[in-house]
Parts: sequence; structure tokens; C-alpha cells
Amino acid sequence: MISVTPDPARVAAALAGDPEAALAAMTEAAGRVLAAQDLDEGLFAVTHTALALLAGDMAGVLLVDGDEVVMRACVGNREMTTARLRMRRGVGLAGHVFATRKAAKVDDYLHNDVISDHFHALAVAEATRSAMCAPLILDGEIIGVLEVWRRRSSIFTEREMARLAGLAELAAIALHHARLYDEREFTLREVEVAHRVLETQFAKVTHALSLQQELVQSLLDGERLSGVLRLVSARTGSEVVLFDTDFDVLAAYPTSLDTDALAAVVRAGQKRDAPSGSATWWGSYDHQTLAVRSVHVGGDLLGWLCMLTTAPAADETVELSLTQASLTCALHHLEEQAAARARAALRDEVLLSLLSGSTDERRAAAARAKHVNVDLRGDLRAAVCTFGRIAEIAETEGWSVSHGEQVRRRLLAVCESHLQSTGWLRLAARHGDTVVALLRAVEAEELRAVLQTSAEELGKEVPGLSAGWGVSAPRSNPLALAEAYVEANTATRALGAGGERRVALHEELGILGLLLAGPGSLDLPRFIIDTIGPALTYDRAHGTSLVDTLRTYLDADCSQQETAGRLFVHQKTVKYRLAQLQKLTGLDLRHHHDRLRADIAVRAADLT
Repeated sequence: MISVTPDPARVAAALAGDPEAALAAMTEAAGRVLAAQDLDEGLFAVTHTALALLAGDMAGVLLVDGDEVVMRACVGNREMTTARLRMRRGVGLAGHVFATRKAAKVDDYLHNDVISDHFHALAVAEATRSAMCAPLILDGEIIGVLEVWRRRSSIFTEREMARLAGLAELAAIALHHARLYDEREFTLREVEVAHRVLETQFAKVTHALSLQQELVQSLLDGERLSGVLRLVSARTGSEVVLFDTDFDVLAAYPTSLDTDALAAVVRAGQKRDAPSGSATWWGSYDHQTLAVRSVHVGGDLLGWLCMLTTAPAADETVELSLTQASLTCALHHLEEQAAARARAALRDEVLLSLLSGSTDERRAAAARAKHVNVDLRGDLRAAVCTFGRIAEIAETEGWSVSHGEQVRRRLLAVCESHLQSTGWLRLAARHGDTVVALLRAVEAEELRAVLQTSAEELGKEVPGLSAGWGVSAPRSNPLALAEAYVEANTATRALGAGGERRVALHEELGILGLLLAGPGSLDLPRFIIDTIGPALTYDRAHGTSLVDTLRTYLDADCSQQETAGRLFVHQKTVKYRLAQLQKLTGLDLRHHHDRLRADIAVRAADLT
């Protein structure tokens, strides 16, 4: 706490009428009041300075609260009631000043025609004889009043009234700054708490991404289910088992686990406790927490993935790991199905190898494509057509397995026939309930119109099908078609369940593409380059701070004035930098979508 008592000699000289001493005393008082940092310190400084400079016995600051002024700080009082004082507008001296917005005084508190008698009893208790009060006004608004009382017979002079008014002006500024300081400190504390929460969440996401990448990589390296579960066990310190729908073991790690006893527990628990869908349910087994999640492939149940761990039930990290492991098991199952179908026909094998094979497999497939008359030259797009609701329709209509397979083959034929008529089709194959195609890259609008018509024709073939196409960005290198396939699959997730628009192009998804991409396919560096890459390059080449200005601008709720204040530059400088950045990147910061893209790109760039 700062010392606020002015030099007694200066005060005495000032009160005696020495102009130079009065000026020095006020200057010293101003420095002490304005030096206060937080609100409580500011109020302390104001009351004590007023008490000393005006030879008062009691001083207080009352701040506006609706239609009242409420005592916020008081010094020299004898009664607790004084420290809790509340005055309505027009009541008492403070209420009078609150109502008139002008300084006022009473030379005899108990006998005057200026104020009401509402507080006479308190004045008697405090032995108040005289008082004066001045408004605290900031930007034309009254925020409170400053009042000084004396317990001796005296008359406040016009010079003292002027001195109080001057001190009130300083106090209004100081209290405003102190409030801003308090608000800033509160905001910083909130930011710190939010930062800690985000750090925790980021650690969980990082762990999840790392595990997902390892699991996906294990599949790419040809690991079987036993290898996948071994990896999950090593990363989570748990025991993992995958049962099929008959509760026979598909894979387990460690192999010494008593799977028969566990199967009995899971069989009983899934009937009693398992939620609908594929959500995790929790139980206990052998003094450990048991987490169980169903593994689905499409609409079919593949089995149950079980994890035994020492972590508590509903632990978020365990649930994330279990979810990723179940997805990987489902992917493994799909991979086996895809491999079986790919071997059925050479063209199918070439296409699937190009889109989902290893680097060596993609090279081999690209070489084999020449022998089956598949032209992979020029820019190509990967396109995925989903047969939405086909399983539901099959169940409702009571299709047999053979009839369902016949319908799917017919849908593939419709897709191939329609695309071949355009001359764009390079290769097509059915992959489960989707059709995968390689197309010559053409303009987006032309492509969209053709694929929209194709989806409508598929809907006519099977009413209620709601088919749709997801399309990647163009690729000029056949070895990059795996990335295109990931993009096309991501784009299919952007298709709505209804509506007339049945085509989604990955390059038009923007931020939605990031949100829909799986952890293993999340390409933040590319998103950063696509969004703010030119500005980053410009900053490095010219030593400028366009991206830093953008970051500060977004943190300041897109206020150029606040940004200028934080960067200690002129507002015109901020405006020029933002205009230059928009010219380089093509972003339009007036639009929410572009601001959101920019914000994510800036945060992502901070992590790389």
C-alpha cells in the first residue's frame, strides 16, 4: 500500500493561502492519487488525500449503484453505519450532489436548507458539523461522489471547494484507471485458467493423435489385430481383448489373460449395461476398471473391444484410447475386406493400391496401370460416391444377401456409365457401400453439375438412397492419390442427410475440412500455408510483423484501436498492415468465415 499523507508543512501553507505551496500540495496529491494501481488502493489514496488536503475529520468515496450512491471507502468514521452508507438520488448531501452533478457544501449539517434531514441521527452520532461534496464525473457520466466532513465548527471556503472539485476530477480518472487495472488483472487470471485448461486438453489431444497415428501406421505396416492390441496395451498400460459377436477371441494382449472368465462378464454386462450405438460402458473385473466398446463396421457389429485398466471409470484418456483402438480394429476389418475385393479384379486392385496402398504398392500400381490401359497422366481427382441408407433400405425391404450384392453392382454400373460418357473417367471400383473413381480434373462447377446428376440418377435407381459424391483437390502425381482419397472421404462427411446438393469438393470445405478429417489425416501445415502462407513468407523476407499484427487483432476482438494500443503503434499502422495482409492472403477479415480461418491458422502456426 502506498503512503498518501501529504507533507504537513505544505498542507498548512496551502490552507494559509500560499498559492505556490497550494500548487505543490495539489501536485503531490495528484501524483499519489494517480499512482494507485488497483481499485482499493485508488480509493484509499483518494480518501486519505482528501482528508489531509482539506483538513477534514472524515472522508469517503461513494460510487454509483443504480439510483443510489454507496459508500465504497471511508476514513475517519466512528460508526460502522457510515462505512455502509447508501443514499438515494436527492437524499443527503451526497444524494444531492448525485442528483445535481454539482459540488455543494453545508456549514451546519443539522441546520441548513440545502439537504434533507434523513441522516441527522447519523450526523449526531458522528458529531458532524460541516461537510462538502463534489461529483466524480468521467466522460460526461457521474460515477460517484467525494465527500469530506468536519467535526468542528468551520466554514469551507470557495478555495477549498475548488480544491475538492480538482481532487474529484483526479479521483475520477484514477478510479477509472484502477478499475481498468482490476478488470485487466481479472482477465489475465481468466486467461491463465483457460490456458491451463487448454494445456490439459491439448495434452490429451496430443496423446490421442499420437496413438491414432501409431495405430494407423501399424495398419499401413501390415500389423494384424494382435499387433494392434499389443501397441494399445503398451501405450495405455492396460490389458486388451477383442471378442467377436459370439464372444470368441479375435485377438488379445497379453495372451495369458483369462479370456473365458472375461467373456462371461462382458456378455452379461453388455446385456445389462451397454448403451445403444457404439458408446463405451464401464464395469469392473478382477479389481480393475473394465471399459467396453462395441466395434462396428458400417451397420454391422464386428464385436466387443475390452480394456482392463487401473484408471477410474469414465476416464477420458481411457475412453479416447479405447475409441481409437475400436476404430483401428474396424479399419483393420475393412482393410481385409478391401484387400479381398481388390484381388478379385486387376483394375480394382490397381485403383485401391493407388489410393490406399503403401508407397511401394502405389508405385507398382502406377506401373501396372499402363498394362490395363489406365491413363494416369495429367491432373486427377479422387471421387467417392456413398450409397447413403442402402443398408437401412435393404433391411426394410427384406433384401437377401445376393439381392443386395446385385443392387450394389448395378449402382456401380450406373456410376461408370454416366462418368464414361463425359470422357473424364480413368478408373472406378466398388469399395463396400461406396464407389471410388479417378477422374480427369476439370473445372469445379462443371464437375459438380455432372456428379449432382449422377447422384440423382442413383436415387432413381434405388428410391430413398440419398447417394452423394465427395471429391478431392486435383493431384498431378499418381503417388499422391492416397492423399486425394483421404480428401475425398473427408468431403463425403460434409454431405448432409437431406437436401438437393449432393456433391462436396474438398477445396471448398475450408475449416470444415479440418474438423471432418481424422487424426491421421489432419494436415495443419498445409492449412497454414493455404491460409496465411504468403504473409508468413513476406514477414520472413522483409522483417515485417503482419502475422503478429493479425494475431493481436484477433485477440483484441477485431478492434483496430485495441490492437494499436497493444502493439504500441498508431491505428493507421494497424489498418495498413491488415490491408497488406489481406492483399497477400486473399482473406477478407470483415467476414466471420475468413476471420475463423485466420484464427485457426495463426494458432496452428504457433504450434509448428
